[in-house]
Amino acid sequence: MSAARMFNVDMGGIGVSLDVLASKVGETTEQATVRFAVGVARGVMNATSPKKGGKRAKGAPTDMQKNKGKAAAQMRKVVESVEPKYFTAIKKGRRRVEGKMVKVTSAKIGGRWVKIDPRKILDGDRAVWQAVEDHRGSNGKTRALRGSEKYICSRTVFNRVATKRSRLWGAAKGSWYGAGIAAMRRQRGLDRLNIKAPAWIKNHARKGQSRQIGKDHNTEVVLGSRAVSLRSNGALSVGDINTAIKIARKGVFQYYSKRLRAMKIKGKGGK
Repeated sequence: MSAARMFNVDMGGIGVSLDVLASKVGETTEQATVRFAVGVARGVMNATSPKKGGKRAKGAPTDMQKNKGKAAAQMRKVVESVEPKYFTAIKKGRRRVEGKMVKVTSAKIGGRWVKIDPRKILDGDRAVWQAVEDHRGSNGKTRALRGSEKYICSRTVFNRVATKRSRLWGAAKGSWYGAGIAAMRRQRGLDRLNIKAPAWIKNHARKGQSRQIGKDHNTEVVLGSRAVSLRSNGALSVGDINTAIKIARKGVFQYYSKRLRAMKIKGKGGK
């Protein structure tokens, strides 16, 4: 399974107590492991940047609006946008001023006037998109250019590409959502653990993957992500993963303990 980030979930280190609890409520070690894996996927999804915020206040920007702003901020590290009419003048190398044609040899970028390099003029969505991609590192972060190194494009094109790139936001979180959903489908019986997420996260589910190895007491579930930003620890640290595993482990124990107590109460009531 090819992935930017991957780890195994099994019962190693948990002890036989979970096996015992699971069997007492009628579930196998295999199903307990799958439940555990779904919980881990949900935990790492929540722990992966961008972290989940609070409830949106009335009139506050929507998730998509905020994501577009973040995408635009990353693009500005590489591309400077100008008004369409000014961009046309930059492309042609001349503009009409007070009835006369004058040469356009410089542009204001980052508050400073810099000489225009014809190779830095980007005409169209594809060219702008590619310029940004060319300056993204293996960790998914965009490398900032100096003012004189930046590309130039029309503001109309810039805004259109920012909207498209905003749909990439949440790819890392969405990959763990996808891995969790794939593991979730292997659950059997009642009270199946679920994962909920907004659309901007769900849209990237295909970047996640899950695979089961072995069965019974030797069951392992492999969770993987193909999100570029997860190639480093920036979006999800090792500490975040360990915390998610601890929370998921606690959740599984609590679930089986609650089920067992309910069964005992029901048994007493039936006597």
